[in-house]
Amino acid sequence: MTARNTVYAQPLASFNAVGLTVNFKAINVGGFTAPCFLVRVINSSNMDITISYDGVTPNDYVLSEEVLTLPTQSNAGPISQAAYIKEGTTIYVKAAGAGIGMIYLAAYYQPRM
Repeated sequence: MTARNTVYAQPLASFNAVGLTVNFKAINVGGFTAPCFLVRVINSSNMDITISYDGVTPNDYVLSEEVLTLPTQSNAGPISQAAYIKEGTTIYVKAAGAGIGMIYLAAYYQPRM
């Protein structure tokens, strides 16, 4: 299957910061429905958050009121190569405790033919 020359968005996922704990919680329960070339974690809460891609390992950190952008295509290999965050990937968040505000997950993909 090849990618089409169009871009689609995954449904916006959100997590209420009141549910933050010292344990990782999934933002997009069930994971991405397609491989994504652009992922953004928008931290509109009053808490700094830690990001994990497996629910166990801390992988990144997003300050309160900041955005983490993962533009995977800009990090692809040689010409005609592609880099995606794989289908089924779930993004997890944790913090020092409950907060106020929301954490959003936006992601974009190209549909397969």
